[in-house]
Amino acid sequence: MRNLQTAVRFLDATRPLAGRGCWAYPDMLEVGYLSSFEWNRAHFGAWAIMSAPLVLGLDLLDDALLDSVWPIISNREAIRVNQRWAGHPGRLVRSWTPNGAHNSNDWPNTPFGGVKYEAPLDAIQLWAKPQPGGAVAVLVINADASSVSGVEFAVTLSELGFQGGSGSVLVRDIWRRQDMGKVTGRLIGRVNARDSAFMLLSQLPDDDPPPPIPPPPIPQTPPTTPPPQIAPPLQRPPPQPPLRTSAVPPSPPPPPLPCRHLHHDGRRRKPSYPSHRPRRWQHRCLTRWSRYHRRTHGAAS
Repeated sequence: MRNLQTAVRFLDATRPLAGRGCWAYPDMLEVGYLSSFEWNRAHFGAWAIMSAPLVLGLDLLDDALLDSVWPIISNREAIRVNQRWAGHPGRLVRSWTPNGAHNSNDWPNTPFGGVKYEAPLDAIQLWAKPQPGGAVAVLVINADASSVSGVEFAVTLSELGFQGGSGSVLVRDIWRRQDMGKVTGRLIGRVNARDSAFMLLSQLPDDDPPPPIPPPPIPQTPPTTPPPQIAPPLQRPPPQPPLRTSAVPPSPPPPPLPCRHLHHDGRRRKPSYPSHRPRRWQHRCLTRWSRYHRRTHGAAS
């Protein structure tokens, strides 16, 4: 309880310092080393309801010790409450000591975690943590070992964060893993000595039946009117011959332009270079040969 109390200052109802990436860590779990199975279970539930890291501090090689707390540390619903996030890490709603009960006086006047506790702690603590979908997880811890018959508790739904607080909620016991029915307005229960009650409250709609669905309106027949006249589709008119401005026939097309390869009457003109070019080329070659022969052999040859 003292370790749990060191993290309360970080879990403010409106502006908590603990959150994603910076969780409140009261210390590692001591599950397996406490006085009873119920008190070990309450210790595990307290760490789960405040989103603290679930670091086991027991010897995992001790099979007998591990088997004794296995139903606690393997409770998937309790671990789900610890791991889910819905805007708040969990908070201490209120704590009190009923008439006839004894306060929790563990380690009095001992400086622990930088805080010196001079007054004993209250016997009953009520914690709550919002869950996705509008649900709320509730943990009630009874630290009074002298309350043989247990301690009763009562809390309104509005105090737990439900909007309106007058609707019905479905209560599920996380330790027993079974539904407990519906409650309306407030939650009432009993917690044994050195034990806890861990519950998940899921909001339900109000019990008032929904208003009846009105019958569909009877369609009124409109007055009979003649159907509208649909015009026939437009047809394309047949093509008309072009209009002539006069009865004179059109003039013939102009003759083609003269070509240098054709005569004026259209006959192909015979080229002149095939008959003269060989002669000019032959004359040119003979002239060059005669000059070379004169220079080389002389004029006598």
